[in-house]
Amino acid sequence: MHAMALASFAAALMTGPLSGPLPVSPPAPVTPVPTPQQLAWHDLGMYAFVHFNMNTFTGKEWGEGIEPPSKFAPSELDTRQWTEAFKAAGMRGVIITAKHHDGFCLWPSKFTEHSVKNSPWRDGTGDLLRELSDACNHDGLLFGIYLSPWDRNHPDYGNSDVYNEYFKQQLREVCTQYGPLFEVWFDGACGEGPTGKRQVYDWPAFHAVVRETQLWQRNELGTVSPGRVLPRHSRQGSGTRHRPSRRHALGAGGMRRVHSARVVLASERKRPRQIVERAR
Repeated sequence: MHAMALASFAAALMTGPLSGPLPVSPPAPVTPVPTPQQLAWHDLGMYAFVHFNMNTFTGKEWGEGIEPPSKFAPSELDTRQWTEAFKAAGMRGVIITAKHHDGFCLWPSKFTEHSVKNSPWRDGTGDLLRELSDACNHDGLLFGIYLSPWDRNHPDYGNSDVYNEYFKQQLREVCTQYGPLFEVWFDGACGEGPTGKRQVYDWPAFHAVVRETQLWQRNELGTVSPGRVLPRHSRQGSGTRHRPSRRHALGAGGMRRVHSARVVLASERKRPRQIVERAR
């Protein structure tokens, strides 16, 4: 009798519908949650950051802004060799220090004489951003730039309003001359200018230039995928140089004090979507 009951129960399991738990909706996420841009940045994986500038030839981590442009004199620079190596390593893009704290520019900026146009490299006709951007396009890599707001060469640094306008002009140059940028990295380092005044950066205006110019780039390409800028700022105090020693978690609608900020943009020009600004 017991065996017959077990057989009947087994047959019912095989032929009859099973009643399980009713479907339930997932719980609401606990904020803050990643933005689509942050998730896309996470999916991007590994890319290169190249600090190649005046410091390469002076042997200093931070320049003083008094280095003569003649010091910048690479003899065998080949950006295709760089991008081939990055691609072979599985990297998907590269960021270059277009300008570090010494103020020397790797492109022939119209707004300063402290640039490659007054160096012996390529007889003063070189443009490293152009060469690297072209190499990235050739090898299918993403291209981004680091641009330091701290400029120890510029005489108006510390005269906040005047210098911020100058920086926006340079930012506009690099954002409009080298195609879509997947990331723009602002260093949060801040010092005092020649007059002893501390520079106060206009971060919202800097971010606005990036979004305006890169949105224009995407319109020209027939696609519009603007990036998102999160509210993050560097802590600026007194003294010659300032870098935050603490990093605070970013809450919903909150602010994070960081050493540097990245504005990462989205582009769909045969390249993966890109993402957010985040702290180094």
